[in-house]
Amino acid sequence: TGFIGKRSGERVEGLRLPNLEDPRNLINAWNSRPRPAGFGFYGRSWAPRLAYAGTYDEKYMKERHPLFPADFSYRFFNGAHPDLQVGGYLRGDEDVDLLNVCPDTSRLHFRLPGLLPKITVERWEVPPEQWVQEHAGADGSLPSELPLVEEPLKPVLDTLVFVPDQGVFYEVFRAVCGLSSLESLEIAVLASALGIALSLPIGLCASRNLMPAWASWPARLIIVAARSFHPVIVAILFVKAVGFGALAGILALAVASVGFAAKLFAEAIEEISLKQVEAVRATGASFMGMIAYGVLPQVFARFIGFCTYQLDSNLRNSTMVGIVGAGGIGGTLFAAFQRFDYDYVCAILISIIALIMTGEILATYIRAIFIDGFSLGDIFRRRERGTVSREQHLEDD
Repeated sequence: TGFIGKRSGERVEGLRLPNLEDPRNLINAWNSRPRPAGFGFYGRSWAPRLAYAGTYDEKYMKERHPLFPADFSYRFFNGAHPDLQVGGYLRGDEDVDLLNVCPDTSRLHFRLPGLLPKITVERWEVPPEQWVQEHAGADGSLPSELPLVEEPLKPVLDTLVFVPDQGVFYEVFRAVCGLSSLESLEIAVLASALGIALSLPIGLCASRNLMPAWASWPARLIIVAARSFHPVIVAILFVKAVGFGALAGILALAVASVGFAAKLFAEAIEEISLKQVEAVRATGASFMGMIAYGVLPQVFARFIGFCTYQLDSNLRNSTMVGIVGAGGIGGTLFAAFQRFDYDYVCAILISIIALIMTGEILATYIRAIFIDGFSLGDIFRRRERGTVSREQHLEDD
């Protein structure tokens, strides 16, 4: 392909013409305007390729940003001419015949080498936190050899690039590697769910304005016991009891959740107005009916706030309990510190920040659904529109 801006005939006289021309539309003079011909990459701003990028308008900025637009197509990332795209992947041993694209010869024929690169990844043979616990010395030192095993990946020939002027070609291979699960996020979510499920009845029993002393004091004793020790200490106890892994971390954070959430639940219940409780009781409602219609409506918004904060807290703590072998990314972080692999440490810290941000977004959605009364569709609309909808809904009621 070739391009020359608007110039006079004298300025372009003697310049080399493009190597590639459309036989049906040849360059006959300096001022010819043929259609471009060639096999180079299409730029991202080329109109046919740009059509796959989707629509970036005001609606996108309000509802989708920074995600891809709803009409985005991954064909946007393919920069080859449609005539040069193949279904599936090349084998790598095909015959190549280049005609009239080389400056020194009219035909260039060769065969692709048929070679596939060997691509492997190294994975931990055992959970890293378990290995750290078993092999750490008294001074915290670790052996230089890590229990890593090589896992081969299957590469595919993704892109083939010819550069006839230089007499070279490039092969671009791609392989897919499965990543480890977000264990820290899973630990935090499961521990929060278990801890909150236990905190609700314990917090109710600990409220002195609704329950007798023989029920409130044992419940408060459980809360004090669960709150007495740091989650890392509790994690060590569960590692000894159930072994290394995520289960120990879930149990440790569930205990910590009971110590925090149950106390706040009990205090919130003790601050409610008993007039509404007495009104429900006067209707002859059962004890559970009194809780559902007299107590829960007064504390529900605060309960949601406590739950989302506990989830955020468990997300942070899930990275710590891994240091003692209770699952999560903490064990990997500790091992990287021991190896003085600070690039990897930085990557892990960035991952932890991203994990906390994910939890914050999740907590925002939970509050919007349960407290503000938004639907799932409202969450992806702008905040002002959702607020107006909520106000109109209240006026209709």
